[in-house]
Amino acid sequence: MLILLCTFMVLFRCSESEAVTSLDVQNFTDTSFEMYPDFNIDYDNLDVLENGMIAIAGYKNTSSKQILIIVDPNKKDTLFSVINEDPVTIFRPIHLLPTQNGNLIYLSHTPKEAGAFDMDINIVKLNSNGSVIWRSKIAESNENEISNSITQIPNGDFFILGSNSFLDSEYKDFKIYRISNDGELIFSKPIFQNLKLTSANNLKYLPNDNSILILSTDKMESLTKRKLQITKFDLEGNEIASSSIFENIEFELSPDGVKVLKDGSLLILYSIKNDSPSSTNSMGIAKINIDFKVEWEKVYSSANPEFISDLIEIDDNELVVLSGGRQRLTNKEDITLIKLNEDGDILWRRIYGTKSLKRGRGLIQKVSGNFLLISSQEFQIGSTYYMKLFTLETDTYGVPI
Repeated sequence: MLILLCTFMVLFRCSESEAVTSLDVQNFTDTSFEMYPDFNIDYDNLDVLENGMIAIAGYKNTSSKQILIIVDPNKKDTLFSVINEDPVTIFRPIHLLPTQNGNLIYLSHTPKEAGAFDMDINIVKLNSNGSVIWRSKIAESNENEISNSITQIPNGDFFILGSNSFLDSEYKDFKIYRISNDGELIFSKPIFQNLKLTSANNLKYLPNDNSILILSTDKMESLTKRKLQITKFDLEGNEIASSSIFENIEFELSPDGVKVLKDGSLLILYSIKNDSPSSTNSMGIAKINIDFKVEWEKVYSSANPEFISDLIEIDDNELVVLSGGRQRLTNKEDITLIKLNEDGDILWRRIYGTKSLKRGRGLIQKVSGNFLLISSQEFQIGSTYYMKLFTLETDTYGVPI
């Protein structure tokens, strides 16, 4: 039976984090970043594998071939793996999922038939060297089948959240698919059938109660206002709990809009519109316990970063955030590393000023405790897209090594 949780919070009536003093801040130039050779790739997604390799997904603009680049940040060795040998039109999004046993799942889309707009979901499982283990496809109907997010459960199966449209400007139909570790479809089930939703993503496995979590949003009366809904499903795809969060404020979820912490609690990561003539954003974080009760919520408008690229949990329940914000005068972007205590208060902040539009993409804590920041810059020359990859290693205090 569906257990409807009461509305438990107003997400964006947040306490602003304590002001950051100059003693907490150190600034560095981008000359510390190490640059890799230019990749001829129209970048779409990046993730970090369990073995420390960096996986970059996209496609070659000239041939429309889906490609995967695996980079060893320690040796700067690269491996190009062409996922689709046939020159077909590729549509975003592309999703990457580092899996159990150090493998990688690569999700993408191709037309159901030549010249068609409706898509199938392609699933490719690769080992850590980019070699294909198996391929599978979700093609249940003649309609669009678009992957929004993917997660893995302890027995090795995968859950994929799908919809029937790429567009966030229209209401969608959503499905949840369960795929075996060998790529076989176990079941598909429609979800959110009685709701008008424009977006659902951030599929996560919750180990505390062996369930699946989905964040979904809906536009409010104004096209820029949103409602955020948190919903849990059992492993048979049945809805077991749901709670909605309403507020008349503009916000956007971060690309990885929810993080599951070691104790089972959740961090909701978002960007909120500031009430200022410059129309800038500030990053926000809300911590929710396993009972969906708010422990704390913070908006970091005094710390300058506008969005969250990545967040990791380290020792003593502390958090390290990779974020960024646009420089007001130069219109370039800074990459920022912020350490928070378990209550979300800023312990220190490190700003790596950039002379270009580099953006933070990923954050790794190495065995030594040092942090490895991953950033990228995308640009176009003629009809060809290029991506520059940069890495920066810092000590445990965020100081470049």
